[in-house]
Amino acid sequence: MHVAKNTVVSVYDALHELAHVAYPELVETARTLGAALGTAGIGGITRAGSPVTTAVLLEMEREGSAAVVLSPAATHLEHVRAFHLPETPLLTLYGGRGALGADVTALTSSSAVLVIGAEEEPLAGILGCADGHGIPIAILCTTDHAPVQRMIAERFPSLVPQVYISADADSLVRYLTQEIRKRKLQNK
Repeated sequence: MHVAKNTVVSVYDALHELAHVAYPELVETARTLGAALGTAGIGGITRAGSPVTTAVLLEMEREGSAAVVLSPAATHLEHVRAFHLPETPLLTLYGGRGALGADVTALTSSSAVLVIGAEEEPLAGILGCADGHGIPIAILCTTDHAPVQRMIAERFPSLVPQVYISADADSLVRYLTQEIRKRKLQNK
């Protein structure tokens, strides 16, 4: 299932910082997601800092799709020294708009949202940014989906119809490609 080359999804992780270390299998799942999305012709954009989102974008790029990291810093020096963010081999743009500015830019540049992990507060922050944009949201959740669905229904009821939650990378990619295609056809 190939989607137009100019299609980009914003990639986030909804994990607490220590989860990156506690669940190294998430990086492998992120790579699987990135490869499948890249094969489908979907590129990615994300805010700098997460090894999980970087893994997704690296695989997208390996498959020939666009991959862009947005830094909250205004310069490379500020990125490394003031924000203490890692350098990546990916194209990094220095916007100087802070973390929220980078997140909003990624979201408004995208046809869909991919979230890896579903810890409540980080996920709520992402969904708060996505609310009102009307784009599909796919969440990779390897734990019980019921609490996540309940939180979304309570805090973001307008998002319920556009959110898909799964532990299966292939299922998430199918959902995203179908929804992106459907929206592109509706916009013609």
